Amino acid sequence: MKQKILEQAMRGELVEQNPNDEPVEVLLERIEEEKKRLVKEKPKPLPQIEDDEIPYELPEGWKWVRLRDIVDLLNGRAYKKHELLNKDEGRTPVLRVGNFFTNNSWYYSDLDLQDDKYCDNGDLLYAWSASFGPKIWNGGKVIYHYHIWKVNIFGGVSKQFLYYLFLKDVNDIKDVTTGSTMVHVTKANMEKRVFPLPPLNEQKYIVEKIESLFDLCEKWEQEVSKQQVYLSTLREKVLDDAMKGVLVERDPNDEPAEVLLKQIEEEKQELIKEKKIKKQKPLPPIEEDEIPFELPNGWKWVRIRDITLVNPRNQIDDELDVGFVPMKMINEGYSTDHTFEIKKWKEVKKGFTHFKEQDILVSKITPCFENKKSVIVKNLPNDTGAGTTELHVLRPFHEYIMKEYLMVLFKSNTFIEKGVQTFTGTAGQQRISKEFLENYIIGLPPLNEQKRIVEKIEKIYKYIHEFESRILLPK
Repeated sequence: MKQKILEQAMRGELVEQNPNDEPVEVLLERIEEEKKRLVKEKPKPLPQIEDDEIPYELPEGWKWVRLRDIVDLLNGRAYKKHELLNKDEGRTPVLRVGNFFTNNSWYYSDLDLQDDKYCDNGDLLYAWSASFGPKIWNGGKVIYHYHIWKVNIFGGVSKQFLYYLFLKDVNDIKDVTTGSTMVHVTKANMEKRVFPLPPLNEQKYIVEKIESLFDLCEKWEQEVSKQQVYLSTLREKVLDDAMKGVLVERDPNDEPAEVLLKQIEEEKQELIKEKKIKKQKPLPPIEEDEIPFELPNGWKWVRIRDITLVNPRNQIDDELDVGFVPMKMINEGYSTDHTFEIKKWKEVKKGFTHFKEQDILVSKITPCFENKKSVIVKNLPNDTGAGTTELHVLRPFHEYIMKEYLMVLFKSNTFIEKGVQTFTGTAGQQRISKEFLENYIIGLPPLNEQKRIVEKIEKIYKYIHEFESRILLPK
C-alpha cells in the first residue's frame, strides 16, 4: 500500500497541480547557478534523457531529470581493519551499512577527517551496497562508511521529497533484479538514473500528503495486526478446548477409549507376528506428575507411540512414481496443505524419510518445528512418499484413531512449547527427538467423539478463515 502511495506521488497523482507554482525550469536554473559556485571540479556532462528512458508522462510543470542534475553524491571513507577501533579507543562512531539498518554493534575512529566525511542529524544518506536505500540520519555526528553516500542537495529541493523519491526507486531497482542477486548500486549508474521533479511548492504538498497517508497506513496495519493476534488466540483456544474434552458434548453410548487401546494392541501384535513391524521396548507407565488435567469419562491418557507407528519404512518397486516432499513444500501455521515433486522410488528410497498416504509429518528442526510445519500427506502417487530427513513420521492406526484429531495436538502451542524445552543440538540446528514424540502424552477420546471434535474444529476454523479473508492485509 505504501509503495502504491509513492507510485501515485511520483506520477503527480497524489495532489493537485497549481499553475501558479514557480516552474520547475526556474528551480533547475537556480540549481545550476548554485552548482557553478560550489562544485570545484566540473564533472563530465550527463547524456541527454532519451524517450526510451521515460517510463510515463508527467503532469504540466514537472520535468524529468537525472539525479546528478539536482544533487551531489558524496562518498564515505573506506576503512582498513586496523582503523576500526573499539569505543574506548576511538572518538567518533563509524556508520556502516549494518548500523544503517539493524546492527547496534559499532566501531569507532580516532582520525580527524574533512568535514564532508562526517554526517549529522538531518542529513540524507543512501546505502548503496547489499541492504540498500535512503535514510534521514538522526543518530548524532558520525563518520559514514564507504558503502554510504551523503546526499548534498542543491537549490532547496525538498530533502523529505528526495527521501520518498529514493524509497520508491529502491523498489523499482529490486523489481529488475533477481531474488538471489545482491544489489550494488554504483555511483555512476545512480547519478544517471532518471527521476521526476515537480515544482518546489508541490514537493512540499506531496510530502505532507505522503506522511498523512503513511500515518493512516500504519494505524491500519496496527489494527490488522490486532485482529490477526485475536484470530490466532481464538484458534489456539479451540485446540486447547478440544484437547481438554470441553469442545463437544459427550455421548455415554460411545465406546470408551480403553476399548480402542485394546484393539490397537491386538493389531500391533498381529503385525509383529506377521513380521511387518518389530517388537519394541515397552513404554514407561504414565505417572501422576505427567498428567496436566483431569480427562472426561470415557477418555484415557496415552503416549503417542501407543496409538501410532513412529518413523516406519516403505518397501515398493524401484520404478514406481512417488511423492517427494522437501520442507519448503509444507505450509506452516494452522494450514494442513502441502505439495510434492514426483520422483522414482529408487531416487529417494535411501537417505530420506519414508511415509505413506495419510501419514502425519511433523518437522523436528528449528525454526520449522516452532512454525508448526506439520501435515497429513495426501494424494501421493502410489500412496507412497519420501522427504527431508528433518521430519518425524507418525502412522496412526486409522481404524481407531483419527489422524485429524492428532493434528489438533501437533498444531497446538502447548505441544510446540514442550518440544522446544527438550531441544538438543547446536544453535540453528536444534531438534525434537524421536523419544520426545513417542513418549508425549495425549488425552484419547472415544472414536465417535474424535469425529465430533474434528467436525466442530473444521466448522469453527471455516468461520475464522472467512472472517480472516475479509481483513484487507497490508501489502
